[in-house]
Amino acid sequence: VRRHLGFTAGGAFVPVRGWRLRGNLARSFREPAFSELYGDFGAYKGNAALVPETSVAADAGVVATFRPGPWRVTAEVGVFGRRVTNLIQYVPNSQFVSLPQNLGEADFLGAEGRLALGLRGWKFETSATFLDTENRSGLAEAVGKPLPGRPRWTVAAGLAHLVRWRGNAVSGSFSVHWEHDAFYDTAARRPMPDRLQLDAGLAWKLPGGRVTLALDMRNLLDRLSDDVLRLPRPAAGELTHPQAVCDQLGYPLPGRSVFFTISLQL
Repeated sequence: VRRHLGFTAGGAFVPVRGWRLRGNLARSFREPAFSELYGDFGAYKGNAALVPETSVAADAGVVATFRPGPWRVTAEVGVFGRRVTNLIQYVPNSQFVSLPQNLGEADFLGAEGRLALGLRGWKFETSATFLDTENRSGLAEAVGKPLPGRPRWTVAAGLAHLVRWRGNAVSGSFSVHWEHDAFYDTAARRPMPDRLQLDAGLAWKLPGGRVTLALDMRNLLDRLSDDVLRLPRPAAGELTHPQAVCDQLGYPLPGRSVFFTISLQL
């Protein structure tokens, strides 16, 4: 029988109107999922030897909200940190079969910011996250290295517009997502290419608000391959080779995709 003690505490303070300070502290644990223990899906294999991961986390930040004239402005900055023991991490092997493993201890430290602007049906929002991870497992090839699949920099931005006319509500959106400085493996020998994705969407809510038609377009650039550094670096010849755009586990991601959805609220 396993026993774990967890808690969560948080608080917020409003020193003046429009400003809010916040902070949180937590100790938590996570049991391995059934699929992580016994799964066998071809691309993923279970590991019955997994033990629960535990973590201690803290974060703090400040949120400011203003309304200069017709504008609505929200700005937020924060810092966070987390130490995880027995971190459960999927690690791909040479056959591109991913096995969950306990990596020992790992540290997460980061900062994030967000800015949102609103004006007469228009909304612009952007966010950025800096994340520094460190593998503290004690394994010679991995200790001190960043954790796989976690980009150091993540930046996102989106623009949306809403128009209401005779009971109809039509909205359009466009977003950009960029990731930089991540690795495929625990030894940080296989860098992941930067990932840039552009998405767009259009939605029409019919009068009455019960029926919505939506058109979503993802990966507008239709990037299907990236140039990946050859490691170890060759003494002569090409320094990169083409590789299909893929996730951290090495599986290809879809190219340009279009989705049409009809939603009915009963």
